Amino acid sequence: MKTIDIFKVAYQMELRGRDFYQQQRDNVKMPMLKEIFWHLVKMEEGHAEYIAGQIAKLEHSESPEPPAQDNTDNLFIERMTRQKITAADLKNDLGDYSIVRMAYLIEKDFAEYYEKSAGLQGDAALKSIFEMLAGWERGHAEMLKNQLEGIIERNSLDLGFYPV
Repeated sequence: MKTIDIFKVAYQMELRGRDFYQQQRDNVKMPMLKEIFWHLVKMEEGHAEYIAGQIAKLEHSESPEPPAQDNTDNLFIERMTRQKITAADLKNDLGDYSIVRMAYLIEKDFAEYYEKSAGLQGDAALKSIFEMLAGWERGHAEMLKNQLEGIIERNSLDLGFYPV
């Protein structure tokens, strides 16, 4: 697959991810999850914007550029990790589980797509770009996985499977 085609698929994936988070943000009950989904809408929009720029560069026979370093995502993830769960949140926990699990799987799939795409690159700069995109998605998946594990733990669930 050509690099530009990889970016085109990635662009569509990011838009679909954004759409999912926009729709599900209204369906989740826990305020913390609403905030996480709002954050993910913004992040996926940023990813799509970056990827669209790389597609434009490739269409003009220019080299893609690595994204600017932005630690906003890391700061948000750290804050979510420290945030406390209230008793009111626990009432909504189980209802949100399936939505968060779907979100986790979306991010995990995105990360795997970017990791595989990185492996297909002969150019070190392109490989680095796809590895960075994979890292962003792994961070999102980890944040969602932590939420899933919290729901399982708080509700003393033994589901026989775990979001790994």
